Amino acid sequence: MTTVTFKGYVASVELDMEAGILHGEVINTRSVLTFSTADASAIMSEFEATIEDYEQWCVERGVEPEKPYSGTLSLRMGPDLHRALATRAAVVGTSLNTFLVSALENCLKAAPDPHAEALVKLQGSIASLSERLNSPARYEPRAIFTSDSSPAPITKAQSTTGFKRGVLQ
Repeated sequence: MTTVTFKGYVASVELDMEAGILHGEVINTRSVLTFSTADASAIMSEFEATIEDYEQWCVERGVEPEKPYSGTLSLRMGPDLHRALATRAAVVGTSLNTFLVSALENCLKAAPDPHAEALVKLQGSIASLSERLNSPARYEPRAIFTSDSSPAPITKAQSTTGFKRGVLQ
């Protein structure tokens, strides 16, 4: 899974090999917002259009669009951890909130991007799919099913005219 961001909205994007499309879904709203395209270069514009449409839909109905995150987070922790964090913040001369925000930012900077490898794989899959969709078939059919459903050898003439059911290798 790969994620993309626009106006604070985050969407996951996945490749549907069977349908030959990229499918995306906004993951940080309660509203169901989806988009798709067969053109990998258009995925961001489809995502952005989905968000713009959602915001317009909200305006037309007189409702506020969901804000993905407000910037306020309530944490539950044990009193010993709370005390240790508050003490550490006081020692460095900052508020507990500022201390925690800084610690979380440093944690994110130090952690590898969990989506980097997935993005490389997705780009490879998209290139492979595009190549298969945009080039003549490289695979020759080996057999067709006869009326008794047993495979029969296929001739070169049949392979150029096509068949309804068969086995490809």
